Amino acid sequence: MVEIVAILLIFLILMLLSLNLTVYQTREDIPNIAETQSSTTANWQSGTATSGSTGGDLVTISISEAVYINFLEVVIGTLTNGATITIRLYHDVNGTSRNFYNEDFTVGTDPASIPVIDGSMLENGNLRVEVQSNQAGDNGSAISYEYK
Repeated sequence: MVEIVAILLIFLILMLLSLNLTVYQTREDIPNIAETQSSTTANWQSGTATSGSTGGDLVTISISEAVYINFLEVVIGTLTNGATITIRLYHDVNGTSRNFYNEDFTVGTDPASIPVIDGSMLENGNLRVEVQSNQAGDNGSAISYEYK
């Protein structure tokens, strides 16, 4: 019995070594994501986002190795004054996209730039930002974003 357990342990160790996993020791070992600024035009009120919800995909950040996202800002100030803007974030959990952030903001009342992530968030996989407006006038409008 002891021999079988020893053989299984050796097999398990060899399998783990063959996975070539990256092991990080400290926060400083994990890189920060590269800074990106851009904008997306979509039908924010009448479109359909990847999740199937009303709105559109603002950006999908595809990450192949663990990185920290320290800041993600969505600029809603150029949309229709008084519009309710819903920002949703999704990330992959075991291969399935899961919603983990869903907040409403009002253009003209809330800040023009919404800091959706303002602190360190470790991400590995896909991080998708979806936006929805309740105003048809926002269809075809460009929404800017920045992450770093």
